Amino acid sequence: MNAEYNLFGAQAFVAELLRAQLEHVVVCPGSRSTPLALALYREKRLRSHILLDERAAGFFALGLAKATGRPVALLCTSGSAGAHFFPAITEAFFSRVPLLVVTADRPWELHGFGAPQTMPQLGLYGKFVCLSENIPAPNGDREVLLHMRAVVAKALASAKHKALPAHLNFEFREPLSSALAWEKWLPEALSTLPHPPSFVYAEGEGAPRELEPVLSALNSALRPLVVVGNTPSNPRFASAVYKLSQKLAAPLLAEAASNLRFQTPADVPMIASYDILLRDDGLRKRMKADVVLCLGGTLVSKHLQAWLKDSGARLFMLLEHGVEADFQHIAEAVVQCNVVEACRFFEEHISDKDKTYAGQWVRLEERAQQTLSELLKEDGCEPAIARKLMASIPPGSNCFIANSMPIRDIDAFSAPSSKEVCVYVNRGLNGIDGLVSTAQGVAVASQRPTVLLIGDLAFLHDMSGWLLTKRLDIPLIVVVVNNRGGGIFHFLPVAEQRDEFEACFALPHDTSFAKIAEVVGAHYANPKTLPEFSSALSAAWQQKLSLIEICTDRHSNLNTHQKLYEGVLKALKGLV
Repeated sequence: MNAEYNLFGAQAFVAELLRAQLEHVVVCPGSRSTPLALALYREKRLRSHILLDERAAGFFALGLAKATGRPVALLCTSGSAGAHFFPAITEAFFSRVPLLVVTADRPWELHGFGAPQTMPQLGLYGKFVCLSENIPAPNGDREVLLHMRAVVAKALASAKHKALPAHLNFEFREPLSSALAWEKWLPEALSTLPHPPSFVYAEGEGAPRELEPVLSALNSALRPLVVVGNTPSNPRFASAVYKLSQKLAAPLLAEAASNLRFQTPADVPMIASYDILLRDDGLRKRMKADVVLCLGGTLVSKHLQAWLKDSGARLFMLLEHGVEADFQHIAEAVVQCNVVEACRFFEEHISDKDKTYAGQWVRLEERAQQTLSELLKEDGCEPAIARKLMASIPPGSNCFIANSMPIRDIDAFSAPSSKEVCVYVNRGLNGIDGLVSTAQGVAVASQRPTVLLIGDLAFLHDMSGWLLTKRLDIPLIVVVVNNRGGGIFHFLPVAEQRDEFEACFALPHDTSFAKIAEVVGAHYANPKTLPEFSSALSAAWQQKLSLIEICTDRHSNLNTHQKLYEGVLKALKGLV
C-alpha cells in the first residue's frame, strides 16, 4: 500500500500548490523524491522545470521567483542533494525572495544505522528559512493527510507573506510508486478530503481588503457565534469584542482564561455554561451556528472543540503574534492580523442582526447558572470550590488558575461577572510545572491582590518556588484542592486499569500542607465546608501570605461532575 499512500500524499501536496496559485516548480531528479516528481510533472497546470544540478536549480528557482514575485517550489531527493540548494537559499533569505524548498527523505526507521543517503535534513538550512517542518511518510490516515495539507498551506503563506524561503522535508517509504497506484487512488479519493484553512495575513493598509471575505460571511450569517479562548488581559481587546458581539447579536462563548468572562457588561450575551450545554445531543443540534468567529488561543473545553468541528459552520480564526490555535484544521481561513482593529472593522461594517439566536443561548445560560447555584449552594465538591472562588474574589484582583482540574472546573462551573478580574494561566503547553512561581511573578509585577487555585500534585511539583515565597516576601493566596493524588486521571480510560492506576498515575500521598505553610510563615486554613471556605477566603485577603487547603475525594469526583451535568441538562429540557 505504500505506493498508493505516497502518490496520494504527493497529489495532496500538488493540490495545495494549485490552491496557492503557484506557477513554477523546479525538480532535480532522484529516487526518494519520485512520488512528488511524478505528481508535479503530471499536473499540467504547473510549469515543471527539470534540472540536473541542485546548485544551478536553486539559483534558477531564485530567478523565477524574483521575476514573478511569487513563491517557486524547488524539489530534490534525499542525502547531500539538499545541501547544494544552500547557496541559493541564503541569497533568497537576504534578498527577501519567497521559495518553497522541498527535500525528500527516507523514513525515520532508516535513520541512524547506516542506511544509504540518510542525514538529518530537518533544520538543514538553519535560520535562513522562515519555517522548517518534517512531513512523516504518508500512511493513508485521513487526519494525517489533512494535517500535511495544512502544513503545506502554512508554509506557502508564510513564504509569500514574509518573502523568505520555507522548507518542507517529506519522508517516503518504499515502494515509492507504481502505475496501478496512480490509476487506483488519485482523483476520486482526494476530492473527498476537506481543504485545510487558507492562511491570510491582514496587516498594514491592505488589511480591510484581506478581511473582506470574513466580513461578507459575518454579514450573511443568520446564526453568528463568537468564541474566545485563552487571551491576555487587554481592555482594548475586551471592548472591541464586546461591541462586535452586540452588533452581530452573536452569543459570546468566552472561556475563563479569555479575560472576558469576569469583566462582562450587563448587555453582552456572555455564555459561560457551554461545556455543560454541549454535552446534550439535542442542544448540540438545535444550537448550531452558521458562521463562527474564533479569537484567542486553543480552547479548554473538548466538548466545544468537538461541536465546532462537527457543526458544519463556516469558521474563521483571527490570530495575533503567530499563535496557532486550529489544530483540528476546521477553519475556512486563519487570519493573522491586529485582532482589535479587525473587530472594530467588522463592527463598523456589519448590518444589524436578528437577536433570536442569541436570545436562545441567553435563556439556556440563565437557567444553567440558576441551576448550578442551587446544586452547589452547600456542596464542598471541587466544582463548588471553583465557582465560590470566582464569586468571592474582590473586584480588581488577579486569579491564577492551575492546569488539570482547576482550569476545567472554573471554565465549566464559574458564573460570568463584571468584577474586572484578571485571569492568568500557563496554557502554552498546559503543564503543571512552575505554577506557584509563575503566580508569584504575577503578584509581584501587577501589585494587585492575587489568588492561585491549584491541585495538590501541581503545588508539590513547585515546592522550590513555594520556598522562595518567604525570602522574596511575596503577597499571595494559594488555594490547594487536595484530593491526595492526580484527580484528573479518574476522567481518563486509564482509570479502568485498577491494579496499576494508583501507583502509576494517582500518586497518593500524605503530605502535611499545614507544615508546608509553616515553613514560609504563611497563614493556614483548612475549611471543611463551603461556608467555611468563604470565611477562610475573606480572612486571607487581609493577610500577606495564606495557604488554604481544602480536602476532597477524588474517587467520587467523577461521579459528582456527572451528576451536575445531568442536573443542569434536566433543568434545560424544553427550554429551546
